[in-house]
Amino acid sequence: MEAVLDNIKNKKLNVRQGAAIVNGYGVGAGILAMPYLANKVGIWLALLILVISYGFIYVLQLMIADLTIKTGKGSHMLDIFKKYIIRGKAKKVISVIIFIFVFIVLTSSLCAYVTGAADVLANNIPQVPLIAWKVIFYVFAGVLALFGLKILGYAEQFATLAIFISVGALIIGSILNINNTLNMMPDSAMTVFSFFGIAMFALNAFFCIPQVADGLQGDEKKIKQSIALGMLFNIVIIIFVTIFAVLSSVGLNGEDVCTNAWAAGIGDWAKVVGAIFTILAMFSTYWSVSFALRDIIKNSLNIDVRLCWLIATLPSLCLSMIPMAHFTTFIDIASATIALLIGGFIIPSFHIARKENNNHNILGKFGCLATEIIVGIAMLMMVGGSIVNIVNTIMVNYK
Repeated sequence: MEAVLDNIKNKKLNVRQGAAIVNGYGVGAGILAMPYLANKVGIWLALLILVISYGFIYVLQLMIADLTIKTGKGSHMLDIFKKYIIRGKAKKVISVIIFIFVFIVLTSSLCAYVTGAADVLANNIPQVPLIAWKVIFYVFAGVLALFGLKILGYAEQFATLAIFISVGALIIGSILNINNTLNMMPDSAMTVFSFFGIAMFALNAFFCIPQVADGLQGDEKKIKQSIALGMLFNIVIIIFVTIFAVLSSVGLNGEDVCTNAWAAGIGDWAKVVGAIFTILAMFSTYWSVSFALRDIIKNSLNIDVRLCWLIATLPSLCLSMIPMAHFTTFIDIASATIALLIGGFIIPSFHIARKENNNHNILGKFGCLATEIIVGIAMLMMVGGSIVNIVNTIMVNYK
């Protein structure tokens, strides 16, 4: 018992818990928005894009882990930027600008989770107003950010297991209720571009990597294993959800979470299972993101942790109340801003850190200028794909 309490106090994680946090961050809103676009792209090309995206995101997350180790125990994104990017006379102003940018990135993600979860709950229990569901989800999802990293790791492990069971049940239901065929060819080049943006977003766990690296005590081998394993869980769920949601869905569209249409094509029991899957996926991602944002606020402002929790989570509830706010719109905003942040600050930070440490880095020989350029281009493409999705949403809603 004493050893367990010591682990909680020192925020120690094992590989499974680290992987669960990575998976928990990723297995959320992005996955639930993918089936519609994947079908537009064509299943084989969609699978190829997913594999390529896995490689890009894995490299970028190792870069963040490497920077976390070099920055020091307990560091987060802003600490990395302060050490390698924010320099010179204007560093205080730049720090504030970056803090605001990070806050917008993570808050838009949290808004997507609140909106998506409430939509599913309202679809299953319409007697309760949509606004009430948003408040209920916020209360239950946000409260975990008050607790420590170890508790988060345990919660994510439970959620990951329950998600796999729920997805398994939906897959069996899909096999018995095939309503559509898989599209094999892309509709257009722009659709491919859009899918790349959402695939990159669905696989990323950027903001929880500092917590994972810290919880694994900077052990490079364990960090690599946790990130790879967490992402593997994520991509397996994405592939199965995408294929079987497309095969069975009735009324699949680009604005709502896919489980509503998926369950409609299977039967009433699937609505309950689909809701469980969606809520757990949103819960797990909300936990990871809000915990990361709480830590950033705490380290930046040095205020009471409970107030940090409120600042980190309350705006997501308030913004989700906007009448025209759609689940996918928040995802696209989050995707574009995350790509700008990572491409504009993490890659340059990694380059500077690599030069200052005689090329020693967690990527080994692959941590080089060529890799930095390639993943930088990938980030620009992610921004472009997200912008295409935002423009398409605006055009659909304001015709």
